[in-house]
Amino acid sequence: MERAFATPGRPFLHSQARGSSTSQPWASSIGSSAQSSHPNDHLGNSSLPVSSNRRKVRRHSRPQVESVRDPNSLYTSLLQRADNVIKTAQGEEYIIGEDYVNFATMLKDSNVKDLLFENGLVDQYQAYCLNKVKELHEVETSDPIFNVTKEAMELRWWKMEANTWQLIKLLLEQRFQADDLMEDLPTADENASDSALVENFNDRAFGEVTAVLSWLEETTPGEFHPVEVRRGYWMHTVKHINDTRRAGRRPPNDDTVTEADPDAPIRQHKRLKAEDADYESTLHRTAFEYIRRGQIEDAMDLYQQCDQPWRAASLQGGFLWNDPEREGAEKKLGNQNRDLWKAVCFQIASNESFDPYERATYAILAGDVQNAAQVCKHWEDHLWMHYRALQDGMVDERLRSVPLPNEPTDKVQIDGPMEPLEPSAIFEHLEKSDNQHLRRAAQEPFHVVQKSIILNTLNKFLSHFRSQLSNPKGADTISAALSPHFLRFVTHFIILLRDLSEPVPSEDADFIIEKYVEMLTEAHKNDLIAQYASYLPSGTQVDRYALFLQNVLEDPEPLKYLELAASNGLDCQRVAQAAFHRALLQGVLKEPVVTSSPADLAIAELNDGPTKAEERQIMALGWLLWEPAMKEHALFCSNLLIRRFLALGRINSAIRVREFLQRWFGTPKYSDQLVRIEWLYGTLPGGSPYDHPTEVEEAAREHLHYSSFFDAIQLHAQWLSLWYSKPPSQMHDIEGYSSVPYRKWMHDMKAITATVQESFRNFLDLGWLVPEHEEASASEGARTEELEVTETEGEDWEKLELEQTVRESNNELQSAGLKTGDRQRLRELASLGDIYIPLIVNYYYQVLSETRKLIPANLQETMKLVWQVEDQTSDLHEHFKRACKLEAFLEKVRQSGIRYE
Repeated sequence: MERAFATPGRPFLHSQARGSSTSQPWASSIGSSAQSSHPNDHLGNSSLPVSSNRRKVRRHSRPQVESVRDPNSLYTSLLQRADNVIKTAQGEEYIIGEDYVNFATMLKDSNVKDLLFENGLVDQYQAYCLNKVKELHEVETSDPIFNVTKEAMELRWWKMEANTWQLIKLLLEQRFQADDLMEDLPTADENASDSALVENFNDRAFGEVTAVLSWLEETTPGEFHPVEVRRGYWMHTVKHINDTRRAGRRPPNDDTVTEADPDAPIRQHKRLKAEDADYESTLHRTAFEYIRRGQIEDAMDLYQQCDQPWRAASLQGGFLWNDPEREGAEKKLGNQNRDLWKAVCFQIASNESFDPYERATYAILAGDVQNAAQVCKHWEDHLWMHYRALQDGMVDERLRSVPLPNEPTDKVQIDGPMEPLEPSAIFEHLEKSDNQHLRRAAQEPFHVVQKSIILNTLNKFLSHFRSQLSNPKGADTISAALSPHFLRFVTHFIILLRDLSEPVPSEDADFIIEKYVEMLTEAHKNDLIAQYASYLPSGTQVDRYALFLQNVLEDPEPLKYLELAASNGLDCQRVAQAAFHRALLQGVLKEPVVTSSPADLAIAELNDGPTKAEERQIMALGWLLWEPAMKEHALFCSNLLIRRFLALGRINSAIRVREFLQRWFGTPKYSDQLVRIEWLYGTLPGGSPYDHPTEVEEAAREHLHYSSFFDAIQLHAQWLSLWYSKPPSQMHDIEGYSSVPYRKWMHDMKAITATVQESFRNFLDLGWLVPEHEEASASEGARTEELEVTETEGEDWEKLELEQTVRESNNELQSAGLKTGDRQRLRELASLGDIYIPLIVNYYYQVLSETRKLIPANLQETMKLVWQVEDQTSDLHEHFKRACKLEAFLEKVRQSGIRYE
């Protein structure tokens, strides 16, 4: 029976293409060139090495597989490379190779207008899978241990995925087409033939059953080798009958049939000759395999060519009646009394004397699943058997619903098979089968998703799959369902459904896509992360991509990933801010800041290098400097980082922040590029007022104050280095020393001392870190204590939930969370003054007192400085007092005076 009900799918309204291909990497101050490339990187989950040569198949290229002697050893060697290997919760290791890149490329290059059309995205997915099957088949034929390696499993998975993409296309086309057709049956013409009635059968359920049946026939599992055609009817048996008749007697115990008619073996309960019996069995199996593949006419031709036309005629009895006088056909075709014919088929199928495959053939034609099941080996075979019976039953029901022109006067009661099961009952029957192999097959991930596609229960499937991903060690979780291969398929299926505007449960779908992004991140498929993160909700994509950026911070070229984010439509400003914030949450924002007792704070040496965590926080500033529009936010964040480093005594790391900015902008005087002049003076270059909050002016001043402090600290270090390089032989009697080295040293020392003095005076005259605007000082700001971590009694910072904090504070980072009016910031600024102003005064005192004989005027400068500190009305006195450094300083002065008397 022919079933040709498919029609082209409908066009879609969308016309825009997806995002353009990724732009070329570009250099930055953080580094250059990142992603490593390996010759075997495009293996997907395969453990086989793949040639670098490519050959084009359809619209995209495919990797070509080379034959190897020991794929297991190669698989082991590949697993030793941790950059593209992941391990599941079950401990299984998978290589994430070029297959994932190729699927991403197909997705990016596709157009939502023709997803289901010929050579559209679904066709490309299927073609890619079929090409992988072909490649692995080539390996299978050349590898003696193929069936015990991972390739055998992978080959099966690629086959099932290819079949699933084909099912998706067939059913989605069918459903879209059904939406455009009238659901009500047209008025039936009682004079129409059976064929015409079924062709006009526009029932949605019938169309889907037919599509599924067509799919099952086109994707029949297993290899098929038709029997060779043999002319002559039972040649060996007929010869034996003739020889026996000529001899006039039968050999003892001869159980061969004595007549050559087709019913003789059944009627006489005798056998054919062994050669004929073997060929007959193979012939019936081939006929069944043809019918299994929807090729009933090929089965009829086979019987005809083998000189068994009555069997060909018996198969033709299932064709729908087509009256040439009504439909204009060339000749009459089909059977006007299919019910009677099906009853005969059922009787043959029920007779155990017939060959098993012959019984199965007639059982299929009669809709008898019980007798057909005996030769069905695969899950797909059983499903096909049920759907064949279901479709045939729907045809019979359709024909019976139309009154006959002439009702029969006599009705005959005939036996027939059981009523076919409905689709949901079919799958339930397979899942609860007594056949253990069948039950297991029903639970295979691709069979589960195929069931959900056919029954249109994708919501239930996605919910269950999400629970499996959430609880990978759960009792109902099948490890294969958690494989990267299946996760990739489900992710691309979800994206396809969304592009087709099909309803998909958003929470489950987003969770699954996010898991796929996590998997790609773990496998270091860095160039793909932005593309798939773009399919997540806005907040999730920001958090997920910000987390990813932490993993690539030390790559030679990390900033290209922000370009990828921009090309895929992510909010790069929010992503950059969240990425920087994440770095701080694992660093300075995790450390409690003590603002009440600065005297106990240990100050790091300038030559000490920053810790690994501090380096990452400094480098994270690059995310904020990537886009000029974020320059203002970068200013606030760099201030925050410097301020926190200084508050923790990490003066060396704070200076590294400035060095990073100098390298980024390519000049030691980077402030002109980071700090806009109008931020400082409130006017534009032409003199017109600059309408901007005073907080940015305060931030600009704060940053310049840090620069002034670093200048003073570094100049003092240079002064110390030169001071201690004085020739040792004249340490205590320098008046008579007039050598060239000393004169040069003395000249250099006077020059650097003057420079250091000027730097220290400028620093002390700045009003270091004291807010200039009263409104900025009084403002309480919008930022919460969670952003600016302070010393809080009983707070357990080790249990800080980083991700939750980032989610809650993204909006704060975007608005005024780092701005100058925050009370915690003001407390920290005051504390920094108490820590570092006394430090600078001590350095200043050291320079003046040590050079008082070399530069006599410095004696007076020394005394002025001491008087300032002793003056109880001065700010310096208050800083020393709060820092508990006053007594120590005065004791140093007393000792210095004794020394130089």
